[in-house]
Amino acid sequence: MLSHCPATKMFRIIVCLLAVASASCTRSDKGLVFKYANEQPEAAIRSQSMLYFEEELEKRTDG
Repeated sequence: MLSHCPATKMFRIIVCLLAVASASCTRSDKGLVFKYANEQPEAAIRSQSMLYFEEELEKRTDG
């Protein structure tokens, strides 16, 4: 049967990869929403680094 042929199996894999690649390469005009959560106290280094990241991200992307 053709469904067990290695060439057919490889062809299906390539088609699937191309479909995924073409779908992921489409461009959207909506922009990007970045969400990051933290449960540390505000004085913790992780919270401070998140605040720094937020400031830098807003500065470098104009908002």
